[in-house]
Amino acid sequence: MLKSSQISSTSIILQQIQVLNPTASGPKFSILSNPSIIAQERKALKPTTTAPNSIKVSNSVTTPTSGFVQKALSQGNHVRGLNLELGNYSADIFGEAYVGPQKYSNQSLAYSPPPHEHLLARGDTYLTASPASTQWQNFPNGYGQWDDQHKDMVIRAWNIAKIMTAAVLASMQAIGSGSPNYQLFTETNPICKNTKAATAEFYNCYRTFIAQSNLAYGQLFGADPENIGLITQNWKSLHDNLEVQNAPNRGNQLLYLSMSSVVTNIGTGQDECAGGTIAFVIPIKYVKEMQGPGVQPPIGATIMNFCDPFFKLPRMEELLSKLVSDRAGNQAQICNIDNLDSSAQVMLHEMTHLPWTINTNLNGKPTDRRGFMTVISYNTAQSGLQRMSTKSFGSQNADSYAWQGVYHYFNNLDLCQGVTFTGGNSNPSGCTDVYPKSQQSKWVNYQWNNYPTGNN
Repeated sequence: MLKSSQISSTSIILQQIQVLNPTASGPKFSILSNPSIIAQERKALKPTTTAPNSIKVSNSVTTPTSGFVQKALSQGNHVRGLNLELGNYSADIFGEAYVGPQKYSNQSLAYSPPPHEHLLARGDTYLTASPASTQWQNFPNGYGQWDDQHKDMVIRAWNIAKIMTAAVLASMQAIGSGSPNYQLFTETNPICKNTKAATAEFYNCYRTFIAQSNLAYGQLFGADPENIGLITQNWKSLHDNLEVQNAPNRGNQLLYLSMSSVVTNIGTGQDECAGGTIAFVIPIKYVKEMQGPGVQPPIGATIMNFCDPFFKLPRMEELLSKLVSDRAGNQAQICNIDNLDSSAQVMLHEMTHLPWTINTNLNGKPTDRRGFMTVISYNTAQSGLQRMSTKSFGSQNADSYAWQGVYHYFNNLDLCQGVTFTGGNSNPSGCTDVYPKSQQSKWVNYQWNNYPTGNN
């Protein structure tokens, strides 16, 4: 689970996205299967405002990605990426139709502790319908009773996390070893053209292509060329199964969303919200307050609970609206992983724990590591070489996916164009890069003389 003291100062990005007519919809959360290991909190990710449906390769040639985004809508000051329809995921980040150039105001919606300023002209209208195959759940102890303001924050974080998921999946599918992008790379790099599959030479060429073409996967997963198929499949599972009630390993159950400040784990006797916990997922059968007659959720279902600190997190839609209202004044601060912790990043983190999505950190294995630079350090050595744990850790750690989502998303925001990272191991293409400015160098380089062996 996530503790408020463990919030990272860094985050990850998603890739290409475009604009569509506003609609509302959203994803889900995650679960824990061992009563002695409490469900796991996650950070939320933030929305983005950009992205053509193409992906840049190392020689600056672009080719179309998949059909996640069908069309773009340009109206007044509407910014690409804020309002999207991605496959069967329709999500309007702000929950409203845009009707003219004056779309944002200093309207405050005054959340209880602390108030959040919403620069969106939506008045007092909140999104309140629970995401597909989920249900709002009040706690019988009176500690957690939903209201429209708190529902709204959860729904918007959910929608943004779904958008990031779709964007990352498209970007991962675009850099497969059989993709046109990699074929083009080999055509323009003769040393890689005739390498045989599964050889050290092939892996070295493919890893160089990955690191240059997809900065988020390159840094968060060490540009691992052997594991990329599994990571892509995991993103697809999250994308395809998140809101499917009859998905494998779900038991045809709803996911119950709660906001109690006291959730007692039967297995440990501890309050899961104690100690600064932000959010977590846990089977209902392990929640003391949900036992006995008159309790609505079935015993085989799962709860995702949001503790008080979740509602104090920055909101990604607010960061984006600040970029829209004053790009020049806010770009340097917001387009920087150091400042992109949010409820949406936590939400994406939690989604990966669900048994029917990726099932990360099952029973605490591997230990749930959190934070942008922390995750990178567990995947790679600072020299850029892969660690022995590159595969066994990265593919099973929730925050690896959550930060990949954030990093990729903001790297492809129109509103972040012009922001670059100029420290060590920076990408020579000069493309948008919101890598944390607090770092003097990236951990993962973009090319190597050989491919390391012995990684697991």
